[in-house]
Amino acid sequence: TGYEMTRTLTTLYDEVLHVITRDGNSSLRNFSRKTISVGPVKGGTMSLAKATLAHLGVSMDENTWQHEGLKEGLENLSSGKTDAVCVVTGVGNQLIANSLRKGGLKLLSLGSQPAIKLSYTYPFVQPTRIPAAAYPISPGKGFPKTALASVGVKVVLACSSELAENAAFNLTDSLFQN
Repeated sequence: TGYEMTRTLTTLYDEVLHVITRDGNSSLRNFSRKTISVGPVKGGTMSLAKATLAHLGVSMDENTWQHEGLKEGLENLSSGKTDAVCVVTGVGNQLIANSLRKGGLKLLSLGSQPAIKLSYTYPFVQPTRIPAAAYPISPGKGFPKTALASVGVKVVLACSSELAENAAFNLTDSLFQN
């Protein structure tokens, strides 16, 4: 299989699950019979978002799962075509920042420690937070108002296990030297 032929060279950065809803939604308990955007099929967001939401009690059968890019998902959320957008991305994503700045949307809390039990079924998950005011909306103001617990993953640079050791070193060295 492909995994035996793959090795990790380095961690590049962390990504965090963001759940974005309209202002009126205050809890995951309201996620029943909703349309939820989870990114493209087989994209990086879909599996983590669904695993996290299922772990937190959101029914996989009672909701409609919309597969679309982040820009389209946020547009559909703003226009009322979807009820929530899930995306795994770095904190400070400009599409999210611009949408929050326009008003009417918010980042939803996943509870106090959403990663604890999830790591048993989704082993690459790690606990993380979206810092307070990570998305500035005006001078001195930003979203979220307080830090939100979330789940995240590390984005790694992987290569074939057949890549020569010196080539792997040169590749990572050039990444971090430039």
